[in-house]
Amino acid sequence: MKYFLVNALIIFFLLGFYSCRKDIETRPETTNVPLEKCTFNPTFTWSTSRIVDIAIVCDRTTVINITSADNQIRYHRGMHQGKNKSYQVKVSLPAVVTRIKINDKPVEIKGNSITFYLN
Repeated sequence: MKYFLVNALIIFFLLGFYSCRKDIETRPETTNVPLEKCTFNPTFTWSTSRIVDIAIVCDRTTVINITSADNQIRYHRGMHQGKNKSYQVKVSLPAVVTRIKINDKPVEIKGNSITFYLN
């Protein structure tokens, strides 16, 4: 019985050792191309962010919160003094963002400037 147990352990470890080896296969050949020879679409935009000018028109004193559409990211927070003046702010947004919230009201971003009327 003792020899059987020793032989079983040896076989178990040998099987475990050989089954955990990586299969060494031929790797696909990679080709390095110089950057000068790469071609890119001329309409491709390399920037990952953009500056959006936001004008918020409101006639009362209020806190201005500019957040992502899901309220997870705050882009700006400020105090508007009212008095029929517009609150001007420049916000840096990720290029992929097309919607934000201003004081929990959804706003669509269609260009680089927004005028928002806050009631």
